[in-house]
Amino acid sequence: STHCCTESFFTQNHIQQEKGHISKDQQNNGHTDATQADYYYQLFKDLLSIKKSGGKITGLTCWGMGDDLSWRRTWTPLLFSTATKPKKAYDKAMQAYTDAGYTVK
Repeated sequence: STHCCTESFFTQNHIQQEKGHISKDQQNNGHTDATQADYYYQLFKDLLSIKKSGGKITGLTCWGMGDDLSWRRTWTPLLFSTATKPKKAYDKAMQAYTDAGYTVK
């Protein structure tokens, strides 16, 4: 099984691919919304590339719905500011899907 924990956003930027396992972990160091959006774009692009190459990626786990309720809310790590307000990072994650040839409904 494959999972990705994105709630700790920005310290190290690493991807490990071991028998279908990917982890990417970062912690915010004052980076901008645009930097976070680029991070999520690259993360999803990498995941989709591995999946298209036969990787058995079955899910992506983000620990929390919105930054406002996150235990790491000061890092603003998630795709939503609140449960109903997507951030630029969400838009870039969806763009990665369309750029990879998938249809997003």
